[in-house]
Amino acid sequence: MNNRLNNLKILSAALMLGWILGCQNNPYEDKPHVLPPGEKPPPQQEFKPQPIATYNLLVQDVMKFEEGVASTYQIVATVPAPGSPNLHWDNLPAGMVFDPNTSQISWTAPVDALKDPNFPNDQRRFVVARADLSSSLAPESVTSKVFVITVNKVATDEAVSLKDVDSNEDDVERGQ
Repeated sequence: MNNRLNNLKILSAALMLGWILGCQNNPYEDKPHVLPPGEKPPPQQEFKPQPIATYNLLVQDVMKFEEGVASTYQIVATVPAPGSPNLHWDNLPAGMVFDPNTSQISWTAPVDALKDPNFPNDQRRFVVARADLSSSLAPESVTSKVFVITVNKVATDEAVSLKDVDSNEDDVERGQ
């Protein structure tokens, strides 16, 4: 503890001495602040701000589909001219397609699309997907968008046959 106090006193004294003595000479004294008569300042380079390369990727946060119903979603993807946008899709369900001519993603979700065997009775299922946008002129520069694809199960009026354990009847029909 005593050592710490001594070190603090020495440090304080050194700082106080540096403050009192200060800087004795001007390091910029030999460089005049005013140009001599007749001398012109050096030419300055003209500042031209460069436009920031903007990548725009607009994809719906949640794309909702129903089993057996065809649906489309518009995608907007732009890159700075004169490049053209390149889109790469990750984790799209089988059969979902992107048409670069119309910039639309379309899909008719088949029955039991995205079905999870651990949850066979789920009425709504989903998958997380990603779109990556790059420019034809700078393929190493990429912007990404993560989105969710949901599929709603369509209710059916099919009869479900169950064995009734409380009676002697063979089948009980339900759902009609």
